[in-house]
Amino acid sequence: MNQETETHLEYSLHREKAKTPEELYIDYKNTYIYLILSKIQRKFDEKGFHQMLAYLVMVIFTFDYLDRTGNHRETREFLKFTGWSLDRYSELSGKNLEDKITLAVNIEYPQLPEDEKSEIIKMVKASWKWLNLDKNETENFEKIIDEKRRLYKLIDTLHDRERLNIIEFLRENMGTETSIELMNIGIVPTELCVNNCRFCVAAWKSKPEERGKSITPEDFKRIASEVMTFANKENLIVTVTGGEPFLELDRLEDLISRADSRIDITTSGIWASSEEKAYEVLSRIDRARKKNTNKNFHMSLQLSLDAFHQEVFHDERGNYYQNVPVEYLINIINVIHKKIPEIELVLLTKLSVYPDPLVQLILRLGENGYTVRLGEKFYKESIKIPIIEGSDIITKPALLKAYMYLVPRGTTGQEVQPILIFYTAVESIGKASALEEFEFPGFRREVKQFLEGKFPEPLPLIGIEVSDDGLVYPGAHSLYTWSIGDVLHESLDEIYDRIKYDPLVRALNTSPYLIVKIAFEAEELELERESSPLAAVYKVLERPELRLYITKRLLQELLEYNPFIRKLRIPEKKYLLRDYKNAVKNNTIYKNE
Repeated sequence: MNQETETHLEYSLHREKAKTPEELYIDYKNTYIYLILSKIQRKFDEKGFHQMLAYLVMVIFTFDYLDRTGNHRETREFLKFTGWSLDRYSELSGKNLEDKITLAVNIEYPQLPEDEKSEIIKMVKASWKWLNLDKNETENFEKIIDEKRRLYKLIDTLHDRERLNIIEFLRENMGTETSIELMNIGIVPTELCVNNCRFCVAAWKSKPEERGKSITPEDFKRIASEVMTFANKENLIVTVTGGEPFLELDRLEDLISRADSRIDITTSGIWASSEEKAYEVLSRIDRARKKNTNKNFHMSLQLSLDAFHQEVFHDERGNYYQNVPVEYLINIINVIHKKIPEIELVLLTKLSVYPDPLVQLILRLGENGYTVRLGEKFYKESIKIPIIEGSDIITKPALLKAYMYLVPRGTTGQEVQPILIFYTAVESIGKASALEEFEFPGFRREVKQFLEGKFPEPLPLIGIEVSDDGLVYPGAHSLYTWSIGDVLHESLDEIYDRIKYDPLVRALNTSPYLIVKIAFEAEELELERESSPLAAVYKVLERPELRLYITKRLLQELLEYNPFIRKLRIPEKKYLLRDYKNAVKNNTIYKNE
């Protein structure tokens, strides 16, 4: 790695200025329309369709998008990169989509006979559907939420119970035990959240009346006791997420005071609307930290900072507002640096194509009296971030990790405790699966290799998650769809001991492609859009009937399970497939009595 390489963050810092919410809103929308137009052109080129049809589709989409997002003068200026004469199509403004299509065809082909115009209109409409330009993001989110809710209700029903019986049999009869090296255990004090992030994993659980279980303070104490005891014994990092964990501050304080080693708390910072409010909350966290007398204890506060947490919205009254204002995070930074420097800060951000909100945070820290510098940069030349500049896209290496050093101006120049910057990728789970592929960089080249059987690396289980309903999940990718136990009914030790005998965990640890290969026997699955091989595997494992089918087929495919097939009465492949298809056809929800 060349230390002199300019990363995407530094490139943007050298060219950006502090911006108002309206300016940020326009930047986001300009980025989106640039990339969606590029997508349309690319798709037409791939199919070899007529360029004039592509042009019409792009012009119509442009006016439709302008109508939906405010028709800003700045965006019209930005669209000069297209070279189009937008004034020629000005009649399209304010019309519904049907009328826009008809008008655009009439403007472009005024002399054509009506029957030929009708054919072009049909082609435009067909292209619209083919390119999914008629999608309604809100409706797509609702579909995802409904499906997540359905899958959640299927946890611990007939197929899950049958799978559990297989795993218990393998454990009791000394089946193959998988070596699992856990690094962390997650705990969720609450799924409630007041933010509106378009890539949320748990949006469907944000309303109390829609939660799977009503958790009591007593039940949470039982959950927390199990998690902390297990984490302390296994020397695991405890990660606290949500929802917004600071909505349950009492629970958070209890977790901090009882941890033996390391606890990482992730928050949006929505509670820090002023320095006074930030200090009020952080002082409670600090008191809990001081109660912890373990000499190895370490705590970090991870602030979510990305294009989705800091997205700008536009309401019906013409007001622009940020989902979580950057100023709230600056309040937290100011309080910690001025009054509680013992709390370690991490900026946990996501790679995306949108303007990086970390740029705005750094610029505003400058306005707040800090000199900012970056050190210990880590990046890979192969991971690039596109940055729109005029009519071109500049690609720069994505900064993956660095330390941000702050020097308060007017001091002797001594730096205060550095802030770790840590970029990760958005995964195509939850609401993020409804976003455009270009909105967040993924590892789709690796996904393609994986689906072709050319990605030999294992995908071992390195973390488990415990939600506020007591259910235990094998990693964040499986949240609310694939549970491996319930700490309100059994200990984490028992659950952990059992998952070592789970054939799915075994396959993840040795041959994850086999899971997908078996799934393709049962049905056609669209996995190409998934953001990583791991996301693709967990997408397959979302449904209990398919999990059960794959588990039984793994018993047949992996030699170490051969001694148990007869005792477990696993039928031949063709009968397994028949049972699976019947389960899908019946679509029955089996519930515990």
